[in-house]
Amino acid sequence: MRLIQSRQKPDNTDVKDVKVASYYDGWNIRLKNAYVDLDLIPLTTLRVGMIGTPWIPTVEKVWNYRFVKPTLTDAEKLFSSADMGAAATIKLPQGYGEAMLAVRSGFSVFGEVNFMKFLPTPLNNLGVLARFDSWDPNTDKENDGHSLILAGLTYAVAKNVRAVLNLQQTSYQATDKDSTSQITCQVEVKF
Repeated sequence: MRLIQSRQKPDNTDVKDVKVASYYDGWNIRLKNAYVDLDLIPLTTLRVGMIGTPWIPTVEKVWNYRFVKPTLTDAEKLFSSADMGAAATIKLPQGYGEAMLAVRSGFSVFGEVNFMKFLPTPLNNLGVLARFDSWDPNTDKENDGHSLILAGLTYAVAKNVRAVLNLQQTSYQATDKDSTSQITCQVEVKF
């Protein structure tokens, strides 16, 4: 990019200033991730520091029910791929599932238990999921937060086809805003 600007000197002759923008103008060095992983407890990883926010992409993978409800980050239009914080990922024994808890400017806890290893066919395709979100965009301001409770049953209908029957309840800090509840059934078909 070139910018050419004309100006006049005191003796009324023209002077041309030419500025060529550098490819690196406006670039700063930024730290994306800098964290410590601690495996002090069996099946649990603790991560502390400038961590990739678990919602991108870890929570998407762990939650795995975007078709039921987007993650807290998506629902609140928060899109930070890394931030200061702490997270704990707990793997349930023998592949029954996992749970994750992460703390930064919002709170979300969810998990899923699959019954595939201890129920007979066709009930072994059944599972339960639960999620709790709490969001307060400004802790110094009263009555601007809300929370979500989601609980449901999952069923793997066929390969690449899942159905979820769930209850979602959203409660608000504002006393003039009523809680909302809904029962939904969603089906996901992957091609």
